[in-house]
Amino acid sequence: ILTSTALVFVYLQVTNVKAQIGGVHQQVRRLEDSLDLQSYGAVNNQISELDRIFIDRPELRPFFYENRDWPSKKLLRDRVTSVAERKLDFIDFWFTSALQMNLKRYDMQSWRNYFQRSFKQSRVLCDVLNDEKDDYGEELRSIAFKSGCTIVSPRERKSLDRLEKYFPPR
Repeated sequence: ILTSTALVFVYLQVTNVKAQIGGVHQQVRRLEDSLDLQSYGAVNNQISELDRIFIDRPELRPFFYENRDWPSKKLLRDRVTSVAERKLDFIDFWFTSALQMNLKRYDMQSWRNYFQRSFKQSRVLCDVLNDEKDDYGEELRSIAFKSGCTIVSPRERKSLDRLEKYFPPR
């Protein structure tokens, strides 16, 4: 037979455990928020570095925003290739970081538009991806393909269709 003192003790224990669980839940939520902010901060730093390239080297901009064809001069061609690889690395990094981010907090349509526009406005970006496609993930190849880059075979298209969760059709 439980006495009223024992019942009060059990009640206090249960209340204490509930409070501890609530505290742990709050800590987990704060940790998730912190990880999300760190991931998004890293993405922001990466895109700022890309912006800096185009500020410092405006002659490269038309190859990425005006669909200009490859330059004939080797030095400029090498620079364009390097920037294309940098931009592809950023997009690939974004997909890796997205795994750590709460995607409901961010405007996914804006990111989708940015990535699609990047490939539509830059044949050099598509060409470099085509040459180095094994270096990049399926998500990047999928958005490039859906933006008009011819980087995958029709057989690969089927496996890329399952990536619609990242960039569903409009």
